Amino acid sequence: MNEDFIKSQQIFNPIAVKKLLQRLFSPQAGDAAAQVWALLVFQNTWKKNLA
Repeated sequence: MNEDFIKSQQIFNPIAVKKLLQRLFSPQAGDAAAQVWALLVFQNTWKKNLA
């Protein structure tokens, strides 16, 4: 979830990712945990197979 890595990929909007992480720790997180998990899984897969 490193901002520099997200920027270098040019796939996800770094500002949107930052807002998602902020929402994760807010009282009204909604489905932020699932979205963060999906992003983490994608980032891990990307690093192992595409980087």
